[in-house]
Amino acid sequence: MENTPGRSSEPGFIYRAQSKGSPKNRSRFLSQLTSWPGSILLITVGGVLIISRSIQAVFHPYFWAESGAIFYANAWNHGLRVLLSPFAGYPVLLPRLASELAVQFPLTVGPWIFMLVSLIIQVAPLALIFSPRFANKTVSPITKIVLAAVYVALPNSYEVNMHMISAQWQLAVIAFLILISAPPSKTSEKVFDIAGLVLAGLTGPFTVLLFPVALIFYLTKRNSNNALRLAIISACTLTDGLIYLLTHAYSRSGNAPLGAGLMLLIRILGGQIVLGTLAGMRGYAEILQHSWADPLSIAAGIAYLIVTIYVLFRARLEVRLFQLFALLVLTASLITPKISLHQPQWPLMVQAGAGNRYFYLPLLAFMVSSIWLLSHSYSQLKRRRGSKQDQNKRFGYSIVFLVLTVGFAVLVVVGVPKDWRYPTYKISPLARYQSALTSKSDRKTITIPIVPAGISMVLNRR
Repeated sequence: MENTPGRSSEPGFIYRAQSKGSPKNRSRFLSQLTSWPGSILLITVGGVLIISRSIQAVFHPYFWAESGAIFYANAWNHGLRVLLSPFAGYPVLLPRLASELAVQFPLTVGPWIFMLVSLIIQVAPLALIFSPRFANKTVSPITKIVLAAVYVALPNSYEVNMHMISAQWQLAVIAFLILISAPPSKTSEKVFDIAGLVLAGLTGPFTVLLFPVALIFYLTKRNSNNALRLAIISACTLTDGLIYLLTHAYSRSGNAPLGAGLMLLIRILGGQIVLGTLAGMRGYAEILQHSWADPLSIAAGIAYLIVTIYVLFRARLEVRLFQLFALLVLTASLITPKISLHQPQWPLMVQAGAGNRYFYLPLLAFMVSSIWLLSHSYSQLKRRRGSKQDQNKRFGYSIVFLVLTVGFAVLVVVGVPKDWRYPTYKISPLARYQSALTSKSDRKTITIPIVPAGISMVLNRR
């Protein structure tokens, strides 16, 4: 976020006070903790916590789905010819680059390279959050820590954990944080920004959805830095559009019907985003076993819509833009989901864990919006109100503050613990296939089972 306060930047525990001098509630310890030495410590702790959520993926890495079956196999079988090849109608530069690197080493090393690249991408948003360029003068140190904690501990997000094919979701977060950060003061920071935006823009379908964010931010805060960022996003958007038009590769879920409906939409929003956050994916699965699951999901969905609409109109610019970006991603995901090749999509998306990746950014945006709304309510409650109308507003903010406080308590006590450890998988040792790839045989290819079960990658013998 820029250092210039946006709308709704009134003092509260999310914001630094705007008056001269040090605020009374400002903690010297927290300020020191978010300085560079402290930030390095916090980033390291965050990385360790991310690793702790999936010990298997780090210490026993494996090829996951398209990461092995498509990207690694393509790089192994065809070399650099496929480096710029799109997948599903959009560019996938990061998996292609990682695959080209991985095939230079023995087969058993491939998963380790994928894991290291994915881990770096997953930790990178923490570095941006704790950077002085991220709202260092308008957001309090405690809020940076809370935002980082939400990012690290987010429930209902197992599909985007250290999988090369899913790194595009974290790249979207990185790109957004770059777009709203203060201008770089060093050449290295400028190079990082350009590289990050290009890599994110050419990996996945998100650049077209980031374009409105870049445009609005530029129109709001015109400077050469924001103009450059907008130019990069615009170029990537045009590239993605041309790829889509030329390949015609993306078809909606194998032409499976959507099965869409208004009440079903509200149940999806309330279940996957609200209940899936507060109770975790596993807790949400337990809720679905009860007869009151549908009414609860509908009530949660309505609450989500109210919070979202309020935030879009009242929050500070950066929060509104993140919510807008998440809504665009959610809309695109609901229009073209890929849950089943034959069954109606939306009824399946109500189920816990179904299309988990599609709700990653909406989940993050919902949490950021809730943090802002909690802070906004707190700051409003601190104001003195004398008239009856002011007292009614105070009562309303008290209810909002209480509900959100209880919600965050449920998240910490239920959602985070239930979903802290990601699922583990049975993996086939790759060493047995390494020798088979180079041994003398009449077989031209080797089929290797990978994760999840039922998916294999086919490699040419060398």
